[in-house]
Amino acid sequence: MVSRQDCSNARSVTRWFGLALLAGALVGCGDTTTTVQDPGFSVTATITGRVVSYTREVPIAAATIAIPGTPIRTATDGVGIYVATPLGEGIYDLIVEAEQHATTVARVLVLAEDRTQGQVTLHVTQNVLLFENNSNIEIRVVEGLKGGPAPNAVLDLLWDFPAPFPNQSVEDPSAPTMVATDSLGIARLLGVPASPLVVTIPPYDLSGDGYPEFETTSARTRLSARGNHRLFIELNPASDSISVTNTNLPDASNEEFGDALPFFVFSAPMDTSAANTSVELTDSAANEIPVLSVEWTSPLRLEVLLPVVQLMNGSSYNLKIDVRGQSGGKLERSWGFVWNDASVRIQVVRPGAAPRPSMAEAGRR
Repeated sequence: MVSRQDCSNARSVTRWFGLALLAGALVGCGDTTTTVQDPGFSVTATITGRVVSYTREVPIAAATIAIPGTPIRTATDGVGIYVATPLGEGIYDLIVEAEQHATTVARVLVLAEDRTQGQVTLHVTQNVLLFENNSNIEIRVVEGLKGGPAPNAVLDLLWDFPAPFPNQSVEDPSAPTMVATDSLGIARLLGVPASPLVVTIPPYDLSGDGYPEFETTSARTRLSARGNHRLFIELNPASDSISVTNTNLPDASNEEFGDALPFFVFSAPMDTSAANTSVELTDSAANEIPVLSVEWTSPLRLEVLLPVVQLMNGSSYNLKIDVRGQSGGKLERSWGFVWNDASVRIQVVRPGAAPRPSMAEAGRR
């Protein structure tokens, strides 16, 4: 038997609450059953409906229906019909169970809209859908930058209901609401409900440094009874709008540049760890030339010291940075330039900083 302790899984009771408030009723959310009190007015209600198997599309006989907070416990007949009575006004959770099916909880409102009569008899219809719990699925998660596995990714699972069955949720041990991938980025689920399934992966921190590189990613599939399914999910890289707001590098690749210390100012605080800071200098033949140093002078500013003695005037070079923001967004950008150390005429020194090395001094470092 499954018990409900709160209202967090109800699909939508906004309309119900609105009706209750219009009627002058006080509706609570602490218990599974909420009774509306209205002195001088009484309601005798009956909830009835049919319990249906989602995959078989047939009524389920001998399914049990219990309503917490009341003595009512009943079962469906040979054509799947149940009757729950007597009840007063209120919000009720119907816990519906059947063999080889996952337990479903259906939330039902019993409320008289016409309150001009002293005694009212209500008949409320609530059909209930049950999913067979005999499906299997393998979920494989990869990160969307290099395509590698996403180990220890958290997967939030929603066992969904089609539109004609609102305000219902699966509440069953066979239907976990959260799982995690293994070291290979795989989560295997056996004997789960054969239902529509929504998988949501919250922001994912691959490096474990506290800054997620990937944003929330969701995928949807439909599981069949006794089926073996596979779901592939590629995580979306975080899409923070990080940009370079200032640099001394030229905009066009055919422009001359001769400063030994290129700098970059970013639009948002950056992850300044060495593991997430990549700077690559290459010549026109794509040969890499190691830079002398890479320094974050603040979370917003990055400086690179070029090996000027290895650079030839009049030759073309490319400087590429691959960095990440503190909120997970990545920025990868390249600048081309034609080296000419004679193009630098004025040296600008930051307040409190030592003067930049001359071209010769930079080359000797």
